[in-house]
Amino acid sequence: EEATTLDHYILKTPLQDLNSKFGFDLRRQMLHKLVNNGEELWSNDSQKKSIIYERYKQYQVSKEEIDWIGLLPEEALEKLEREDDEKYEQSVRPWKDLFRESLITELSRRQRNNEPIDITPISSKP
Repeated sequence: EEATTLDHYILKTPLQDLNSKFGFDLRRQMLHKLVNNGEELWSNDSQKKSIIYERYKQYQVSKEEIDWIGLLPEEALEKLEREDDEKYEQSVRPWKDLFRESLITELSRRQRNNEPIDITPISSKP
């Protein structure tokens, strides 16, 4: 089945056959518009939005997949490294945060149990 319009051609043609950075970017933008049931299509005309969405919904893919479509190898590698760095930064918690949380938990426990709260300052290092 041949694509009859440029929209269908860009969305239907396999990436290896499209073979154009402009085509890759255009496809990615078009697919982003279809995410969330086409909420970004013709926001002021719901009838037109539903017509367009029905015409192109067969091409809809997940947002996570769209972000990777048509990236050049260097771009994909940079994106992967950025995502890995973000995951690592979110998984690492500074010691001061852990100690603060532990102290607050302990002080709250003592206060609930009417235990004395003795805070002795640590002498400064010479």
